[in-house]
Amino acid sequence: MYIKYFFIICYVVVSSVLSQSNHTILTYNLLNYNDEDDREPYYQLIINEIQPDIIVCQEVNADNGFNHFLSDVLNI
Repeated sequence: MYIKYFFIICYVVVSSVLSQSNHTILTYNLLNYNDEDDREPYYQLIINEIQPDIIVCQEVNADNGFNHFLSDVLNI
Protein backbone atom coordinates (compact mmCIF):
# COMPACT_ATOMS: atom_id res chain seq x y z
CA MET A 1 0.00 0.00 0.00
CA TYR A 2 2.77 2.46 0.92
CA ILE A 3 4.71 1.57 -2.19
CA LYS A 4 1.73 2.53 -4.32
CA TYR A 5 1.53 5.96 -2.66
CA PHE A 6 5.28 6.37 -2.95
CA PHE A 7 5.15 5.82 -6.72
CA ILE A 8 2.20 8.17 -7.10
CA ILE A 9 4.00 10.91 -5.17
CA CYS A 10 7.18 10.34 -7.21
CA TYR A 11 5.19 10.56 -10.44
CA VAL A 12 3.55 13.84 -9.42
CA VAL A 13 6.84 15.39 -8.32
CA VAL A 14 8.74 14.33 -11.43
CA SER A 15 5.98 15.42 -13.81
CA SER A 16 5.71 18.83 -12.17
CA VAL A 17 9.47 19.37 -12.35
CA LEU A 18 9.70 18.34 -15.99
CA SER A 19 6.79 20.53 -17.07
CA GLN A 20 8.53 23.78 -16.16
CA SER A 21 9.91 25.93 -18.97
CA ASN A 22 12.49 28.69 -19.01
CA HIS A 23 11.98 32.17 -20.45
CA THR A 24 14.62 34.79 -21.11
CA ILE A 25 13.82 38.39 -20.25
CA LEU A 26 16.07 41.21 -21.46
CA THR A 27 15.78 44.59 -19.77
CA TYR A 28 17.72 47.38 -21.41
CA ASN A 29 18.18 51.05 -20.54
CA LEU A 30 18.51 52.68 -23.96
CA LEU A 31 19.65 56.02 -22.48
CA ASN A 32 17.40 58.61 -24.15
CA TYR A 33 16.90 56.64 -27.35
CA ASN A 34 15.37 58.66 -30.18
CA ASP A 35 14.85 58.22 -33.91
CA GLU A 36 18.34 59.50 -34.85
CA ASP A 37 20.76 57.11 -33.18
CA ASP A 38 23.91 55.30 -34.31
CA ARG A 39 23.73 52.58 -31.67
CA GLU A 40 21.37 50.24 -33.56
CA PRO A 41 24.08 47.73 -34.62
CA TYR A 42 25.12 47.31 -30.99
CA TYR A 43 21.53 46.73 -29.87
CA GLN A 44 21.01 44.21 -32.67
CA LEU A 45 24.20 42.35 -31.76
CA ILE A 46 23.21 42.06 -28.10
CA ILE A 47 19.61 41.08 -28.83
CA ASN A 48 20.66 38.47 -31.42
CA GLU A 49 23.21 36.99 -29.03
CA ILE A 50 20.82 36.71 -26.06
CA GLN A 51 17.67 35.88 -28.10
CA PRO A 52 15.23 36.94 -25.37
CA ASP A 53 11.58 35.96 -25.22
CA ILE A 54 10.61 39.32 -23.70
CA ILE A 55 12.36 42.68 -24.17
CA VAL A 56 11.78 45.55 -21.73
CA CYS A 57 13.27 48.94 -22.67
CA GLN A 58 13.66 52.06 -20.55
CA GLU A 59 14.31 55.68 -21.55
CA VAL A 60 12.84 55.57 -25.05
CA ASN A 61 12.03 59.14 -26.11
CA ALA A 62 8.52 59.62 -27.53
CA ASP A 63 6.69 57.57 -30.12
CA ASN A 64 9.31 58.28 -32.77
CA GLY A 65 11.98 56.50 -30.76
CA PHE A 66 9.65 53.60 -30.05
CA ASN A 67 8.68 53.17 -33.70
CA HIS A 68 12.29 53.55 -34.83
CA PHE A 69 13.46 50.89 -32.36
CA LEU A 70 10.78 48.47 -33.59
CA SER A 71 11.53 49.01 -37.26
CA ASP A 72 15.31 49.44 -37.30
CA VAL A 73 16.52 47.34 -34.38
CA LEU A 74 13.92 44.59 -34.08
CA ASN A 75 12.89 44.62 -37.77
CA ILE A 76 9.20 44.46 -36.89
